[in-house]
Amino acid sequence: MVMPGILPRAKALFASGFGYLAFLMANVYNMVRLLPPTHPYLNPANIGKFGIRHVIAEAANNLVVDKKNIDQLLIFSALLISIVLLLVQIILLVWSVVFQPAMAYSMFTITTPFNDLAYMLLDSVFGVPNMFNSCVAMAGLCPNALAPSPAFPTPFHTALHSLFQYYSIGMLLIGVLIFLYFAVVVVVETAVSGAPFGQRFASVWAPIRLVVAIGLLIPFNYGLNSAQYIVLYAAKFGSNLASNAWIDFNSGVAAKSAASGGGFDNANNPLGEHDSLVALPKQQDASVPVQFMSLVHTCAYIQNLRKPPTPPFVGSPPTNYVTDTSAPIRPYLVKHNYAFLSDTRPYMEVLPATTHVEALDFYDNGDIIIRFGIYDPVLYKNEMGNVYPTCGDIRIKVTDVSEKGQGGTVGGPDYILERYFSLVKQMWFNDTRLRDFGVRIAGLNMQSAAQYACTVGCGPADRLPSCTVVAPLINAPCGFQMPAADWKQDVTNGYQTLFNNFTNIAWYNYAISGANFAIQAQIIERGWAGAGMWYNRIAQVNGAFITAVMNTPTIDAYPKVMEDIRTENRKSNSKVSLENQFRPNLSGEKPTQISGGEEALQLGTALNAAYEYWNKGGANMADPEKIIKGNIFTDAINMMFGTGGLFAMRNENLHTHPLAQLVGLGKGLVESTIRNMTIASVSAFLGGMGAAMDPHSALGALGEGMGKLFASWAFIGLTAGAVLYYVLPFLPFVYFYFAVGSWLKTIFEAMVGVPLWALAHLRIDGHGLPGDSAMNGYFLIFDIFVRPILTVFGLIASITIFTAQVRALNIIWDMVTNNIAGFNDTPNFYTVIGPIEFKRAEVDQFFFTIIYAMVVYMLATASFKLIDKIPDGVLRWMGSGVSTFSDINQDPTESLTKYAALGGVSVSQQISGTAVQTAGQLGRMVGK
Repeated sequence: MVMPGILPRAKALFASGFGYLAFLMANVYNMVRLLPPTHPYLNPANIGKFGIRHVIAEAANNLVVDKKNIDQLLIFSALLISIVLLLVQIILLVWSVVFQPAMAYSMFTITTPFNDLAYMLLDSVFGVPNMFNSCVAMAGLCPNALAPSPAFPTPFHTALHSLFQYYSIGMLLIGVLIFLYFAVVVVVETAVSGAPFGQRFASVWAPIRLVVAIGLLIPFNYGLNSAQYIVLYAAKFGSNLASNAWIDFNSGVAAKSAASGGGFDNANNPLGEHDSLVALPKQQDASVPVQFMSLVHTCAYIQNLRKPPTPPFVGSPPTNYVTDTSAPIRPYLVKHNYAFLSDTRPYMEVLPATTHVEALDFYDNGDIIIRFGIYDPVLYKNEMGNVYPTCGDIRIKVTDVSEKGQGGTVGGPDYILERYFSLVKQMWFNDTRLRDFGVRIAGLNMQSAAQYACTVGCGPADRLPSCTVVAPLINAPCGFQMPAADWKQDVTNGYQTLFNNFTNIAWYNYAISGANFAIQAQIIERGWAGAGMWYNRIAQVNGAFITAVMNTPTIDAYPKVMEDIRTENRKSNSKVSLENQFRPNLSGEKPTQISGGEEALQLGTALNAAYEYWNKGGANMADPEKIIKGNIFTDAINMMFGTGGLFAMRNENLHTHPLAQLVGLGKGLVESTIRNMTIASVSAFLGGMGAAMDPHSALGALGEGMGKLFASWAFIGLTAGAVLYYVLPFLPFVYFYFAVGSWLKTIFEAMVGVPLWALAHLRIDGHGLPGDSAMNGYFLIFDIFVRPILTVFGLIASITIFTAQVRALNIIWDMVTNNIAGFNDTPNFYTVIGPIEFKRAEVDQFFFTIIYAMVVYMLATASFKLIDKIPDGVLRWMGSGVSTFSDINQDPTESLTKYAALGGVSVSQQISGTAVQTAGQLGRMVGK
């Protein structure tokens, strides 16, 4: 009477359900007359008093094998076979679980725990040895770490374990007291009611709950009790399930990629596409390098004609100053020689076969500077590379060298860099038109050059003299005159076509290769917690590619004589304009005094003539912005704010992934900010210098006003550009990492709460193992288990829904905007084409495009919220009403976006204002 009766109750728990099955079989046998209607097995009051074997045996006793009883034979055989099959299934199920756990093992274990990010976090927080075995626990070198992890567990972990142990022992003592209380209650209620264990005692579950509660509170290794280990294992198995699901998802994408056999469908990334992940940048202006190289050719030709040649050269000037290695002016790569550089050479001559990879190796992957000058280690020992910058420097900025030398196959930044480098070489070694231009400029401005040219001979090719013509045209009339304006347009257009073509080729190859967007093994090894890391790759790749395209060869320094003339002119004249800054006789009859004497002034005069030819009467007729847009308002807006990417969203980049569209727009705004800040600083400097030299100078006031204007444009672009380029592509990672953090906080909450959950089992009434009080604890543990894979689902859902929404928006946007004022491009039965004056103008299209970008941005932020909204809300499908720390978290990106925007406005205003004021003060100091 007083024994707990655990074994009988366990038997009743697991065997009670088969009593109903036996009763059902008895009724089936009764239908075919194998059991009489009065048989005791047909009485519901006897359920549980007989088993399946009793029913089968009783029916077998009444079975007569005869053809008249064919129905009885069939029913008896069918039920017997069913029971046998059920028994076999139970045996196979037990066998698969106990002896063949491969499926379960692969689903709930991972192969790379050392690099798993979730494991690193769990080891860093809880510090339980031999539980997660990440690089933190194994005292190994974690990815991107500078030093191995410290000894594990750390002193903090040891103290935390002691705290948990102290807490668990306290809860265990309370549990023992409650257990003793219920023991007394059971004895008292038994004595009072006369019923065994009292009337409230749940005959089956109450003793099990009491034992489970005490068992959950008993401390084990490292001060943690059984309930806390259940939480950690739930987190471990849930993390492994999510990591394997993330790997399986990417494997499915890769399998589709391999099956497609290449092309635009061959995409090894979580989006399953890459052709739309690279934005096509705006083609850049080719006029600047063309103009500079014409100056270089003019300078080199004149230097080549000087007699006697510059030491150490001897003899007559070579006829071809480009191909003849004895010519004084040669292209060199130059740098300051530092011991830490891998290539310690101070200079390297650029030859036709020199590659951009060799140039990158020379500069240790830094910017490439090509100096056209004279090498002499004795005369020019103080110059960089011992090369005098006679004819100037041109710089090719290096953006990304992650695929150095692979541009020919993958495109992208390396292909752009290789093309820019090759283009400069082509302009120097192979462009006869630029070479002949230098001959003509020299002939028009230097008597010795004209005589030499006529001695060699000249012809009408491209309306320029040809230095390759020999006898019998010696002493032929040259007819020197400046080339017409359409000549520079032809030359620039030719190189502009090359610029546009290789930009398109670089984009196409970059998109079709997909190498940069393929998810890397390092990210896969981080497990599910690192799933959000990949999406920032869109900004990285697009930013590197757009910057590489925008970094066209730029003038690092004009020919030395031009730099000297400009410096002297600015000292003596505060009103010097950009067009006249290199004029040697700017002050009137008296020429500018520079080092080098008459020869330097003659060279400066010729170079200034070439410079004015390019910068007067239309500097560049092949500006791609003017060719594409042809609208003054649009061109002005694009120039001021860098909104070329805004119009590209609805035109050439319509195919591009929406996230890449916004990144491209943001990158353009950031670049325009840098450009406007530079213009603002230069304008303020010139304005301040002019005001100091002449307080009543209109030029000084104009310069300071332009500085403030461009500074205002700069901080407008910086605010929007920072949000679109830096914050927006970071949102998937931010949302996802905050979701991982919420999961980690939920685990810590559970580690503190499960001892209380164990105490909730100490009830003698109620149904089932949880009773009426402990059910929420089971839901919380299940939440810890299932939240990782739900977070992965949220990430995939967010980017998929965002993409689908924007692509649908692209389809309907024109319908929405065209009909606003009553105009419709397409007539049909229901609509009539409105008057043409109601069609949207360029100004309206610009502002509607701004609205379009804003709508896309709002769709992005709304979609990315699914990353934590899906895990927070999906458990309601189980009827769970419990909440965790993640349910009370505020949206982390709302603050990030708000602070980024407000900070961008505040900081950019301060920076732009300070820069303009500083530049103005410097200008005043120089002017005084």
